[in-house]
Amino acid sequence: MLVVHMRRHTGEKPHKCTFEGCNKAYSRLENLKTHLRSHTGEKPYVCEHEACNKAFSNASDRAKHQNRTHSNEKPYVCKILGCTKRYTDPSSLRKHVKTVHGPEAHITKKHRGDTGPRPLGAGLPPSGQGQELHMEKEEGKREDCKLMVPDNTLVSENTNTHST
Repeated sequence: MLVVHMRRHTGEKPHKCTFEGCNKAYSRLENLKTHLRSHTGEKPYVCEHEACNKAFSNASDRAKHQNRTHSNEKPYVCKILGCTKRYTDPSSLRKHVKTVHGPEAHITKKHRGDTGPRPLGAGLPPSGQGQELHMEKEEGKREDCKLMVPDNTLVSENTNTHST
């Protein structure tokens, strides 16, 4: 497992797609197997909801579908003061923030020009002058505040991360 982890740092991708004209390569064999399904059309992960026959090439996409389509849960909450909107997926929340609260309300790490984590509250605009929202692909990897994550992870992650 350490060898696979180290590939993140070295960039080594020994698992190469064998389909003609495709140059994709992966550090993990499982990722290659999932990719190969894009060529074969295989979709072994069927939605477990009754009367739904959707199928997916990987378990993650099936889980997203089931949570977003067949659940009433809306864990992504708009954090703009006074707004009570909630969404099933982060892309819908991002669209809401940009269209309703304006593009300046959605400031990302890229827009700030940050290169790494920052302490809680550092660089945030004063209250009432727009609020920052961000989301990382791998939740729990950043040390700064997560304003755009499911509600149930917000308190525990920030408390643990910023209590030093």
